[in-house]
Amino acid sequence: MKKLFVLLLVMALLITGCSGSGAGEEVKKENLIIGTPGDAMVLDPQEVGGGNSNRIVLNLFDPLVRTTPEGEVYNGGVAESWDVSEDGMVYTFHIRENVKFHNGDLLTSEDVVFSMNRALVSPHSSEMYSSVESVEKVDDYTVKLYLKYPYSSILNLLAEASGCIANKKAVEEMGDEYGRKPIGTGPFKFSEWQPGSSITAEAFPDYFLGEAAIKKVTWKVIADKSTAVVALEKGEIDAYLDIASIDRQTIEKSEDLAFYEGPSSIYDYLGLNTESGPMSDVKVRQAVAYAIDKESIILAARDGVGQIADCVVSENMVGYPDSVKVYNYDVEKAKAILKESAYPDGFTCTLLTLEGHRSKTAQVVQANLSEIGIEAEIKILEWGTFVDTISIGDFDMLTLAWGYSTPDADGIYQLFHSDFIGTSNYSRYNNEAVNDLLDQQKIVATVEDKEAIFNDVFAVLDEDVPIIPLYWWMNNVACNSDLQGVKIHPLTMYYIYDYSWK
Repeated sequence: MKKLFVLLLVMALLITGCSGSGAGEEVKKENLIIGTPGDAMVLDPQEVGGGNSNRIVLNLFDPLVRTTPEGEVYNGGVAESWDVSEDGMVYTFHIRENVKFHNGDLLTSEDVVFSMNRALVSPHSSEMYSSVESVEKVDDYTVKLYLKYPYSSILNLLAEASGCIANKKAVEEMGDEYGRKPIGTGPFKFSEWQPGSSITAEAFPDYFLGEAAIKKVTWKVIADKSTAVVALEKGEIDAYLDIASIDRQTIEKSEDLAFYEGPSSIYDYLGLNTESGPMSDVKVRQAVAYAIDKESIILAARDGVGQIADCVVSENMVGYPDSVKVYNYDVEKAKAILKESAYPDGFTCTLLTLEGHRSKTAQVVQANLSEIGIEAEIKILEWGTFVDTISIGDFDMLTLAWGYSTPDADGIYQLFHSDFIGTSNYSRYNNEAVNDLLDQQKIVATVEDKEAIFNDVFAVLDEDVPIIPLYWWMNNVACNSDLQGVKIHPLTMYYIYDYSWK
């Protein structure tokens, strides 16, 4: 009897010990593993140049302000508040006094001014901040930002990764190494980077808004999206950014997984060389626009997930025109317009593209154009060669994407102004009237004046057709159904501080 009692006691102790926090009580999950299609390139805010880097930087660092998925600016960054001068030319930011860098240094105006000046000259962000004249330290916790002209969307730009505040002292001491071992003020502190495999960060206990509910986050590189879905099902990862549309049903059928989807601020387009070759003929460009079956492109390139784009800006953006000339898929109309061009019997041309969904887009475009007598030779290039080739205008057509960081149409400035030919204006479009209008919209004081100018711009672009917008992307996140706080951001700026486990 005594032996039986001792045996039962030992078993009870073992069961209690295994439970960790009392028999029958579950330990709440605190860590998060996010699958991502590719590795980051660098983790220095002013040196970031890609989506994978941006997403991580925005969790390791803080910008002056942050934005909601709806584009609303709020004081979730290092600026507690800000004032705007009556003429809209000066922004005064009042910096929080309790913000610590991950190495214990206090953030001050010196760091803010240093970071902004870096952003103004960085090849990755200088175009974004072209409206900024200068940045000035007023005192240790006050900064003034002077604009060249009133530009209300500057706050949205400051919320991006390139607007995050770096540690001046650390950057000066570490040089390029700072981008590999970053020191920010964000909710997560950099821990480890295994190149090509993963990046890990831990919750920063001294974060000025309070420690994050997620205690450790790992961004794990899984290039193959089908492999990622399997990893989700097995619980090897907790979330994956941008699963393939073909795997969507698998996620939605699972009770253990959740699927979130929302519109993106990015669209794919067909670029036409307006400077030389057959595409320099406006009638040819109009004919091509009518010949393209955008719905078939979405089916082929995105498995049917996407929204047809009839304009280079979306309907919810300031500057969307009162009327849009829609080039619906109409083969007969395309043939008729081509007959009015300098190439009535068609021609042969080149179509440059990249591997993946854009090569599928190119195949549909090739088939569409063959219906009206245009033979397009597809050339699939790797990224570096592609950029070098389109920068010098050695092409007839190309497939590429364009996106917006602000809630207004100002982003088309870099797309169509002749100052950017060869950098972002790859269609090499040069129209003095459009140049003047794009310059004017930057300096007008009211939204109404801006919208009126954009109406004039789009009236010209609708006829000139320098590019053909194809479809708007859709962003998605597939994740464990117990993960809370997941929201789709048009710029995929996922803020892990908002996440928690049930």
